[in-house]
Amino acid sequence: MKKLSALWRKMRGERSTQMALLLRVIQVVSGPVNSLLLVLGMSIEEQGIYYLFMGLLAVRIVFELGAATAIGQLAGHSMLPETSAVDPHFVVAVNRWMWRAALAMAAVTSAGGVGFLVWQGHGTVRTVLAWLLMVAGFAGGLCVEGRLSVLYGSGRLRRFFEIRLVNVGILVLGNWILLLSGAGLFSFGTALLLSLGATEYLCWKTDASLFSRGDGADPEALGRHSGRIRGMLSKVSCVSLPFYLFANIQSMVCLHCLGASSLAVLGFVTSIGSSAIGMSSVWLHASLPELTALAAKQEYEAARRFYRHRLLLTLGGVAAGFCASVAAVWFLGHWERFSQRLPPWPVCLLVFGGISAQNVMAALVVWPRAFLLEPYGAIGIGQLVAMPFLMWVGALHYGVLGLAGACLAVWVLGLAAVPWKWPRSLGAAGTAGGAMPHRR
Repeated sequence: MKKLSALWRKMRGERSTQMALLLRVIQVVSGPVNSLLLVLGMSIEEQGIYYLFMGLLAVRIVFELGAATAIGQLAGHSMLPETSAVDPHFVVAVNRWMWRAALAMAAVTSAGGVGFLVWQGHGTVRTVLAWLLMVAGFAGGLCVEGRLSVLYGSGRLRRFFEIRLVNVGILVLGNWILLLSGAGLFSFGTALLLSLGATEYLCWKTDASLFSRGDGADPEALGRHSGRIRGMLSKVSCVSLPFYLFANIQSMVCLHCLGASSLAVLGFVTSIGSSAIGMSSVWLHASLPELTALAAKQEYEAARRFYRHRLLLTLGGVAAGFCASVAAVWFLGHWERFSQRLPPWPVCLLVFGGISAQNVMAALVVWPRAFLLEPYGAIGIGQLVAMPFLMWVGALHYGVLGLAGACLAVWVLGLAAVPWKWPRSLGAAGTAGGAMPHRR
């Protein structure tokens, strides 16, 4: 307890951690408020379509493949020793990769999403236009995420979180204002584009080199950095794909098997759990650059102590978030308007349990990722195959309860398969070098 108290006092003095906590608090507060405004400002059918949009757009990970995570890891290992700045060739490689991913996503998801909406009987002009607006925002966000990941991974955390706060503030307030003004399905897409424009401007003012296109760059250096990015993506994508893609595929399965009304109910309780339980990730998210820097310096014992303390805080946050989610559902259940959009208690508990398991798994993979390792590949591929099948069977036979149970089962099985006893030495790939002593 004394060590945790000392760590908490240290965190109170860390500006970047304070800003990360503030950012997460805004997201935690805005999530439920946004859900309440959706209930008040949309019909249950429109609310279901909104959650469908968010689920469909999770396909972005197929094009990004976890590049933002990989870039954040590699940036700390791509610093020039003489200037302590990120290698400009690495920045060029990042920009080129993210632009290609954005263009591919915009082309495929625009056509595919319209086709899916028409197939499900929701292909009205208004719905299609709202969909295309959201696709433009999410695709453009890939380029912005690449630049922000370079800032984050290179250790410029204070500026990173300042820009993030502006981005989230414009997105949240803009979305609320547009929802209250009756914009409906157009609210989020419009606010997203406005926030991306502001973020790009702040990134340009911070460091114009983040927009480098590589004129006159050394092809050999570019190829080397592009190869490193591809190598990390082959590891990170095994976790990112099941975490972000098939964690959201439930919206498509739910709409097809159960209808938009059931999707609205499931999406509402999921947003409550994600907002409260997701708060736990802030400590490790803000700590990854420092942990990566310790790995690059081969200060392995210090890295182990640092990670252990942050992991304990994360696990405590997951437990507190679960309790807060239960309390929120109990409170909202006393209001007739919201009680109609809430599923039965067993569904709520299954959803919150699945989100908790997901956050614990995300915390466990931070340690090896700081050393450019990915121990979760085989488990992630197994989830990638199993989750859609289990969701489909559960929804057909048991409705929303079966769908939520399938999600929880897959995440718990993945959590049980995580190698809790890491090898006593992990060969750090590439730049970390050496053996990494580790104790459980």
